[in-house]
Amino acid sequence: MTEWWAFKPITTAFEKAKKILLEPFNAWAWLKLMIIVFFVGTGSSRISNQFSNMANYRTGPEDTAGIEQGITSLLSNSTILAIIIVAALLIILVAVLFAYLRNVFSFVLIKALTSGDVHIIQPLKENLGRGFRLFVFTLAASILTLVVVLAFIAIAILLILLAVQAGTSSAAGIVTLILVICVICLLILLMVLFSIAMGIFIGFTYDFVAPMVYFKGRGIVESWKWLWASIKKDWQQYGVYVITRWALELAVGLLSMIIIVPVALIFIAILVAGCILAAAVAKTSVALAVVIGLVLLVVLALFLIALMAISMPIAVYFRYYSLDVLKHIDPSAVIYSERFAPPPATLPA
Repeated sequence: MTEWWAFKPITTAFEKAKKILLEPFNAWAWLKLMIIVFFVGTGSSRISNQFSNMANYRTGPEDTAGIEQGITSLLSNSTILAIIIVAALLIILVAVLFAYLRNVFSFVLIKALTSGDVHIIQPLKENLGRGFRLFVFTLAASILTLVVVLAFIAIAILLILLAVQAGTSSAAGIVTLILVICVICLLILLMVLFSIAMGIFIGFTYDFVAPMVYFKGRGIVESWKWLWASIKKDWQQYGVYVITRWALELAVGLLSMIIIVPVALIFIAILVAGCILAAAVAKTSVALAVVIGLVLLVVLALFLIALMAISMPIAVYFRYYSLDVLKHIDPSAVIYSERFAPPPATLPA
């Protein structure tokens, strides 16, 4: 019977996570892991959904002229334009810096979890070079993904323009419209499949390639060549790993929401009540309103720390999970300290 690599690490990763987090409990180690996971965890990506109700908004020539006049005014003001450019460059610089640090801290997390000794400063210095190489590799993969997706979108737009130009007043136009719809549906399917494939590619880079780079001293491309040969040989195993991990992430995500939602509602209620109180007090005492505002900032900081404390063990578990799967594939690719060695088997009396 086939032994699937993805199944046993479900429990072994839990045991390792419990050992480093709770045996014994160390608040300082928790804080350092929270800092590391802050940079590493994909949960820190910011997704913003904005909705606008345009039903009752009237757009006319006056509105367009106003917008154009405002843009022209901004562009003609060299000071404002310089501020906008500097702000945009700073945002790009910070985003690139955080992306680089994510890759460096990926190695810091690997060392912390495999050694059982959580540190930040020294491992950070040791992995600046590895992190930069991983950053360049993942950045190139992300840019390639973006370029291909934009190419798909551009082709779809061109096809839509072709269909609009052909019209539906003739049989040829109707046939063209049907063909365009079919091709666009195919493009959407290919775009989704390509995005999933690249997501798995980048995920495998962090899950399997990064530990091999760390423990075996290989390059990223060399490690990927080894991994690709293994995937071609045992593609079913890797497919089961992907499906199992997605299922675990879904289950853990649902369970974590049971904890996060009540905590979030409590903090939101406190923040809303505090804002209302500060607004009411500001009419009589500005100083007291400022004090309430500072207290609300402390509450907000505590809320963020609580979210990090909840998400950190989840990130630790999944990092152990991928490490244990990789160790099952190649025992020399992951080296644990004696702290994580299995207990000796007891002989029957």
